[in-house]
Amino acid sequence: DDGAGGTNRKVTASRIKAYTGFAVGDITGATEKDDYPAVADEIILSDGGTLKRMDMSFMFNTPAFKVRMGSGQTIADSTWTLAAFSTKDIDTNSAFTSTSSNYKFTVPSGLAGRYHFSFFLMCGGLDDTEQFSGKIYLNGSHVTSAPYIAPVSRAVTTNQETFVQHSWMMDLSAADYLQLYVYHNEGADQTLDNSNAHWYGFRVATDTAT
Repeated sequence: DDGAGGTNRKVTASRIKAYTGFAVGDITGATEKDDYPAVADEIILSDGGTLKRMDMSFMFNTPAFKVRMGSGQTIADSTWTLAAFSTKDIDTNSAFTSTSSNYKFTVPSGLAGRYHFSFFLMCGGLDDTEQFSGKIYLNGSHVTSAPYIAPVSRAVTTNQETFVQHSWMMDLSAADYLQLYVYHNEGADQTLDNSNAHWYGFRVATDTAT
């Protein structure tokens, strides 16, 4: 019955939409949510005219990690050396490996997208014009172009603490992994200051088209 005088009308099966898990009449917005949504919470949206549920996990900036060095690391002269980030402060998806000779972030399955990264490192004992730098390795190979290689930092006096910091964004696919390497040309082994060695990153978007 169409409600206009008792006329019955036929409706094709293709025009009938089924909503699993909730009834359309339940969507009122009358109940306030007064705290932050959990990962498993859901929102309702229209996907091409069809109502669908979506987990809040798609809206969060995860995976996210923040790592640091548990102790000072000896870096040989004129050799790109893998930075040993052995201590994890944040690792939302268990995506950072902090074991010896590994120290890498791996994009989890289903979580490709655009990521933001930043690191800060400090090395002591450099003398006038000697340099210190960091570089990203993607899937085991160094990335030679900006913005993935940090600017070179040079000492301006004798026995100087020299730091390098860098931030960038890049598009990554599932199973891609990143590692951070460091370099100096002091002429002898030098030690990275573990109290000033940090690296963090997080996903900012799932759509890399813009």
